[in-house]
Amino acid sequence: MPIIDMLKARVRGKGMRIVFPEGGDARLRPVVDTLIRENLARPALLFNSCEVMENAGEFPDGVTCLTVDDPALAQQWAADFRKQNQRVSEARLLRGFPKPLHAGAIMLGAGGAETMVAGLVAPTEEVIRTAFTYLGLNDGLKAPSSLFLMRIPGFAGSEGEAVIFADCGVQPAPDSAALAQIALTTAQTATDLLGWEPRVAFLSFSTDGSARHDKVDLVRDAVRLAQAEAPSLKIDGEFQLDTAIVPEVAARKLSRPSEVAGRANILIFPDLDAGNIAYKAVQRFARADAYGPFLQGFRHSVSDLSRGSTSEDILGVALMALARAEGQMRRVAQP
Repeated sequence: MPIIDMLKARVRGKGMRIVFPEGGDARLRPVVDTLIRENLARPALLFNSCEVMENAGEFPDGVTCLTVDDPALAQQWAADFRKQNQRVSEARLLRGFPKPLHAGAIMLGAGGAETMVAGLVAPTEEVIRTAFTYLGLNDGLKAPSSLFLMRIPGFAGSEGEAVIFADCGVQPAPDSAALAQIALTTAQTATDLLGWEPRVAFLSFSTDGSARHDKVDLVRDAVRLAQAEAPSLKIDGEFQLDTAIVPEVAARKLSRPSEVAGRANILIFPDLDAGNIAYKAVQRFARADAYGPFLQGFRHSVSDLSRGSTSEDILGVALMALARAEGQMRRVAQP
């Protein structure tokens, strides 16, 4: 099943609410139309003022449009937020609410939505800072990270044409501990988002000690840390890319058994240079679909968009955010 169709099937009919803080952006129009028409979510669009909202025109039934310059609405959401979480003061919440991005995060933290997607106007740094301020990180994490869900035409991997790249958008130069956290967070996201059994490969220019360098040592240390923290997960490396995804190459280059080599569905790049270049190269040269950057590590499902995103890009990330939220709720509900 194509990735988008699979994500739609995951979220259809669940009635989840998704907040778009940049409600006046025209690129959202076909997105919310699709979400409503196909019963995928209940969109909530935020606007700076009534005038801006009125200029945006009519939206289909089922779309909630809110203005953030309404003091009564700010009071309501601040009170609801404080019932859920005391980490942010009421004064700070009221001060932030007139900014749509902040209001979206407050609504999410208050339980008024299952997920938020932003970044059409706000830069990634601002989206991350806002999410950190109001929502916070999962226990044990020191920083958020991101992934791209790639669909590569003609690729015959363990998940068909799909594979996950991380981190390609947030942490520039993670140390071994941060790299291990990126891998473990990505594995959980893959399970929540897609129901995959994660097979995580840490990438390098070396395969299993074939080269000696400080950069190789950093990756090898990260592998050991991740394996120690999650011994039940399939985690291995350091691998060159072909060793990670091509069974025949893995058989030639690796002299030991591995549940990951040749069959990896999650690729962990050693730094942001490698990850960002790799996803863009695959996207352009192979005409791949790159859904992301999808933020991860926050207590709630929140994600970012490129300011150059098309309506199709927005829909893809929105469906990922909804599927991640659905997976999180299902995991929490399990005994």
